[in-house]
Amino acid sequence: MHLILFVLKCFITRFNFFHLSPLDQALELKRNHLYYLAGRLYLKEKAYKKAIYCFEKCHAYRSLMYCYEKLGNTSVALEVADKHHLYKEGAMLCKKHNNDKKAAYFYKYYNPYLAAKLYKKCSCYYEAGLCMLENHQYLSAIETFYKCTDPLDKLAGLRQVEEVAIVMYLKKFYYESMHLFTALGDYYSVLECAKRLDDPVLIDETSKLIASFEAEDNNYALAAHYIASSNHDTALLYTYLSYRDNDALKLSLFKGAYFNALKICFHNNDLPLAKQVAKLYA
Repeated sequence: MHLILFVLKCFITRFNFFHLSPLDQALELKRNHLYYLAGRLYLKEKAYKKAIYCFEKCHAYRSLMYCYEKLGNTSVALEVADKHHLYKEGAMLCKKHNNDKKAAYFYKYYNPYLAAKLYKKCSCYYEAGLCMLENHQYLSAIETFYKCTDPLDKLAGLRQVEEVAIVMYLKKFYYESMHLFTALGDYYSVLECAKRLDDPVLIDETSKLIASFEAEDNNYALAAHYIASSNHDTALLYTYLSYRDNDALKLSLFKGAYFNALKICFHNNDLPLAKQVAKLYA
């Protein structure tokens, strides 16, 4: 509308717009609210500050970024990109100035895979892990979160993966969630997935693994519970141990030194326990 009115004005008043200098043309266009055209003329004449005013008035944010960059105000140009969601332009500007970390920030909005690579390059593992989560690279995200130097970042990242695994489990994607729980070291949840998948071999192996962990932590009652279905003798041994308080004996059993464990049992005159150890030693 402003352009039509300006053309009519020039025609009626016989105003010779093209006889003006470029800067005067730009001024005339600005007076008639033709800010974008004025800004382009100011830009051509390298009058960047005047161009900035015009581009702000007409919301030409890409051109506004260009002007700020030309004036050496790259940080302001990036603020414009962030505020007005010009993520591709922001990323390109950052790469031009070798600012990989800031480029990764912009890339994460439309290319999380590339953002993750740049964050890893800058050793920003928490941010890289989040981008991998966004890109459904869950196992890679776990591996990356484990590299976090800040334990709080590491914990926060792994918890987010755990939430994904729980959602998968609730949606009955048991095989996929089991892989995530395995990578997270949550073997109790792995066991639940194995039960849902009705995989007897996996149930047995996972139960044994959990039992060994519990035994290592001197939780022998729990260890007995998990291994009872696959190894009755070992379960009975763990049950006996849950009522004993002998660190040397427990350490010998943990290391598989059954003969030494037998000697300790005989020394303490503990024949019931010696019989259970003998069954393992045999």
